[in-house]
Amino acid sequence: DRHILFYDKENPSYWFGLDIPLVSFKNTLFYLKSYDDSGNLVRYPAIMDTPPYITFFADPVAPTVMSHFPRDGSTSQNTFDVQITVKEGKQESGLDESSINFNINGEAVTYFVEHDTALEENDSDFYYYRIYYPAVALADGEYDVSIEGVDFAMNDFSETSTTSHWTFIVDRAA
Repeated sequence: DRHILFYDKENPSYWFGLDIPLVSFKNTLFYLKSYDDSGNLVRYPAIMDTPPYITFFADPVAPTVMSHFPRDGSTSQNTFDVQITVKEGKQESGLDESSINFNINGEAVTYFVEHDTALEENDSDFYYYRIYYPAVALADGEYDVSIEGVDFAMNDFSETSTTSHWTFIVDRAA
């Protein structure tokens, strides 16, 4: 019977078992100890004097969609940035830009991500990400936009402030 135990100290007096407490927004270090069938402590790699460890970072808060553009409804413009602004706390894990799916009418589009430094200057506790697609010469019609993504803790975008799925209409005759 083989055992792998996690400890919160290099020389523990007890082990956590399955209920490992994680403090939000802090790195939590866990040392790993394993024993062979004879009860001998096994070190990986064998030349290490200290036990190997794993660092966990708990981020229970999702990035929040703060705004989208263009707004729902009609616009007479046909060249503009289709965009959302996402807010993520500086103590949180950060936006995973590679996870973003940006679709217009079901088709993936090439998007860009940049920090909104004007918003960040006014609110120093948060990062504000502007995720946008530069639309040029859109034809008149209805456009369905869907933007999804996660932070590095795999929290989906929160849509408590505004949605990241919306529809707008280009009507240059309006």
